[in-house]
Amino acid sequence: MSRLPLTTTTNAQWHPDLIAGFEWASGAPIAEAYNGVYNMILLDLFCPRAMRTGLHPAVKRKLVPPEMEYWLVYIIRSGELNSTLEPLLFLEIQPPQWIERQETRDEAHRRMLRGFGLLRSTVTVERLYGVSALGTRLRFYCFPGKSESGSEGSSMEYTDEPSTADLWSYDILEEEGASKLKQVAEEVRKMYGKLMGVATPGVRSSELVA
Repeated sequence: MSRLPLTTTTNAQWHPDLIAGFEWASGAPIAEAYNGVYNMILLDLFCPRAMRTGLHPAVKRKLVPPEMEYWLVYIIRSGELNSTLEPLLFLEIQPPQWIERQETRDEAHRRMLRGFGLLRSTVTVERLYGVSALGTRLRFYCFPGKSESGSEGSSMEYTDEPSTADLWSYDILEEEGASKLKQVAEEVRKMYGKLMGVATPGVRSSELVA
């Protein structure tokens, strides 16, 4: 699979500014360089203006135990103001170097399982999506919700086994990876529609997401 060209806008899945953002992040000395560009993509895909959704970075005091101090998670939630918010998706970002070592790949997988463990008590939709991002490489998760498992998502198909690099088989800068993320976004919007009793909203705008 070849990466999308940086200069074309005819067939590219992402706006050139987003692609340039990933290119800049790949040369930056800190992992947090990826946060901004993922933030823009998540807002456009999962938080259209027609949806009462929000992008909530997890904070240590509320969602993250002490041993996960530097765990950055984006949680897409839906719900009315001043009401309990419903988690629909969470994303954890780590630097691209994490894919090179078994130890860090295993840790990335364990953090996704722990993330679901932190959120499972508030899941009422049929499934909760998760994405582990190691730089631009993506691994997708789909955890069962109450309607699928009948017990707050306690029945999980993911185990704490060694994680090979090929499990992060998608690259967000490749056609297949971009299409997969947009497919997940469509599923999240459908669940939101069922949750709120409204027609499935579209994407927020066409300015950044092609």
